Amino acid sequence: MNGNLAYKTPTYRKVLWLLGVVACSVMVVLAAGQDKPAIPVRERVAKLVQERLSDWTAVVVNGVRVQTRKPPSSDLIKEIRECGNAAIPVLENYLRLESEDERRAAVELLGLLGGSRVVAPLKNVVEKDRAPALRILALRWLSQSPSSLALPIIQKAARTDIDENVRQTAKSILDPSVEVPGAAPFKVVPRPF
Repeated sequence: MNGNLAYKTPTYRKVLWLLGVVACSVMVVLAAGQDKPAIPVRERVAKLVQERLSDWTAVVVNGVRVQTRKPPSSDLIKEIRECGNAAIPVLENYLRLESEDERRAAVELLGLLGGSRVVAPLKNVVEKDRAPALRILALRWLSQSPSSLALPIIQKAARTDIDENVRQTAKSILDPSVEVPGAAPFKVVPRPF
């Protein structure tokens, strides 16, 4: 039998029709179960970064730049955690940007994701970012990660970071009795679920 004739048989056409019906049914069921249309992770993360940036206020007081931040909203925390592992490569792209504020937002969102999956990107920040404040923030978020993964990174920073404040922060994470002058306490955001 010629191979092209097999496509013209009634049985073959019926199988194709049934497959089409099943595929359409699955799409209808999936669409009905969604509360909102699916937004690609890259766009969701970009929205979350912009939301964090809008929650920060910078003012100059007596010649010193002071930056205040609102804590992340429970909606923001929920949304970044819904993105899960898919958000990590997107946030890693933000860590390579020139803007320190965008890198800071990415570090914070990685920290809010938490767990072992964020250790590698936060390690890169601790070891390579040029801003000591971001290295400190990454160390603090690493302290919330599994200790078996985070401890070697924090220990290395305590010994070798070029900035004294970063070294002192790492030492205070390793030994809470070590006080860091002028350091604000680090508050961990509880997981809502």
